[in-house]
Amino acid sequence: MFALHVRFCNYYGQRSWVKTIEKYCSKQDFLSKHPDCMVSLKKSKKEMISWHAAVEEADRLMTLNR
Repeated sequence: MFALHVRFCNYYGQRSWVKTIEKYCSKQDFLSKHPDCMVSLKKSKKEMISWHAAVEEADRLMTLNR
């Protein structure tokens, strides 16, 4: 069994082990692969704000050099 330890963006530094992962490239790329993902988020303004903040953090992390 394969599991990867990840850090969730905009979630107070929460980390967890996951078995299913997907490479994040950009918001547009993610939305093109998962066009229906926003349906449930649009029902909650608080969740939508949190999602946008997580995307901004992920985009900022993409610019870091390792």
